[in-house]
Amino acid sequence: RLLDGIKPSVVINCSGITLRNPEAASTISSITINALLPHQILSWCKANGARTIQFSTVCVFDGKDGNYNEDFPPNAQDVYGRTKSLGDLIDPQALTIRSSFIGRELQAGTELLEWFLSQRGKRIKGFRRAIFTGVTTSVMADTVADIIERFPALSGLYHLSSEVISKHDLLVLLRDACQADVEIIPDDEFVCKRDLDDRRLRQAIGFSPPSWKQMAADLAGESTTYAAWRREDPLCPSK
Repeated sequence: RLLDGIKPSVVINCSGITLRNPEAASTISSITINALLPHQILSWCKANGARTIQFSTVCVFDGKDGNYNEDFPPNAQDVYGRTKSLGDLIDPQALTIRSSFIGRELQAGTELLEWFLSQRGKRIKGFRRAIFTGVTTSVMADTVADIIERFPALSGLYHLSSEVISKHDLLVLLRDACQADVEIIPDDEFVCKRDLDDRRLRQAIGFSPPSWKQMAADLAGESTTYAAWRREDPLCPSK
């Protein structure tokens, strides 16, 4: 009903029930939001001459192999990874971007960056064998805007990634950029390789991500803005 009233030319589906979301305990909710909703949006777009952009996730892979390209079949065994893979859209009127991203949050504070910033004065583990190739939310937003404006016919499944970095090194960069008093203890026991091969997207649109040092600095520069929004919005808990 909302889409019928607005009649958008592009529908970007940013919704999802992630691993740390309280609703993740409900398999039915995960299936509804992660797997079914993307196809319902696509159905509306096909009936109304619009297109949709769907966000997939690196969590559709189990993290044992690494360097995944678009042809590697999803093999996650958990509800989140399996339901998200079912929501991947392969259609001329749909673009599925598979990636991972970090950024600030207005409310829940359940994802990596907000969790990390809430650990000030504490000791945490930094996984040196957990590989990350995501981007910041700002880089993702800018890239999506560029695709909409300059590559309106782009469709199918594309991986979007950055330079390879370990979760340990990423947290160190974030700590230094945000001047967060957090002690990071190196951990080599946990192993997860969910890095993506995004050569297909780079060839299609000329995508080239900033360095992680630059992205961490950009994230740190957003802190004041988000703090102000939280103070002004009664729905947002103060931090």
